[in-house]
Amino acid sequence: MRRVVVFILLLSTILAGCAGKEAVRRAVRENPEIVMDVLREHRLELLQIMQEAVTDKEAMARRQQWLLELAEPFKPVIEGDRPIRGSVIAPVTVVEYSDFFCPYCDRGSRTLHELQELHPEVIKVVFKHFPLHEGSQLLAGLFEGVALQNEDAAWEFKRRVFAARATIQEEGPSGPTLRDILEDLGVDIKQAYVAARSASVQERIAADVQEARTFGFRGTPTYLIGGVAIRGAAPLQEFEEVLDLVLKDRDGAATCIECGSE
Repeated sequence: MRRVVVFILLLSTILAGCAGKEAVRRAVRENPEIVMDVLREHRLELLQIMQEAVTDKEAMARRQQWLLELAEPFKPVIEGDRPIRGSVIAPVTVVEYSDFFCPYCDRGSRTLHELQELHPEVIKVVFKHFPLHEGSQLLAGLFEGVALQNEDAAWEFKRRVFAARATIQEEGPSGPTLRDILEDLGVDIKQAYVAARSASVQERIAADVQEARTFGFRGTPTYLIGGVAIRGAAPLQEFEEVLDLVLKDRDGAATCIECGSE
């Protein structure tokens, strides 16, 4: 790879001068194999350079999008009776739009859990529903039905259903695996199913879906960290980057407010 980089740098240096520029152009026109031989000999290194450039470009585009959303954040509705994981006084709210049968939602949920373990005093999590797979609507309803009995049990339900996602999807949402999970949680199973199918719970799920679509979200998972969106099961580093942007923005806003009040 070093030979390719040196070649490119040398070519750029020569091109910087007027006389050298014409000389190189003439040499390349007359002997194009000079360049092609180097590129062919190091095509894998060149491909890696191009891939790194694409990755850098995508990262810059994501950051630019985050900054735009930081200036005009999404504002989800969070009802007072929503289950909240974490301290209610944590300064940053993370809203998770998810589908229990989405494998990427499972991965993203575990990453979000890791983020919260690293910053327990900073973030609190609200779980919202965006069921796109067949059968996941009932699971969304059961999360809410369990939460009506025990909010801690609802978060454990979420973790265990994601862990057993493939089995539950194969058996169907009324299969033995799901029933075993509900039994282990110690909730009233019949009551949980009744609540899951109730008008109020179904209206909540529909409102979550409508909100996600209004925000322009088309797939799962999607996360709002202080109103800034992470789309997809991003690595922990991206969650950390967005959280850092949100916290720095809030620190700056607090400073400006203090300065303006003097």
